[in-house]
Amino acid sequence: MIPVKHYVDVRVQFDVSGNMKPLSVLWPDGREFEVDRVLKVQNSVSDSGGTGRKYTVKIQGQQRELFYAQDYKRDGILCWYIVSTKYFRKPDYS
Repeated sequence: MIPVKHYVDVRVQFDVSGNMKPLSVLWPDGREFEVDRVLKVQNSVSDSGGTGRKYTVKIQGQQRELFYAQDYKRDGILCWYIVSTKYFRKPDYS
């Protein structure tokens, strides 16, 4: 399957230096999943296209790639997304 961006809301903690730490991920259907651990933070290219700040995180024991990036398909806004090969809703290819 082709990797797909799933746009999500993220609860984030900022420290005094302005660093971000994702605390939980909120799916569009209302479910919220706590980020158990941040394993790695780096600038990276997404398998689903685009570049940004990649947070490799553990959520419910599973490793996920959580990106904070500027998305030009969404008017250049900064947004959060998870890269996955599983669809939980129809992807937007516009």
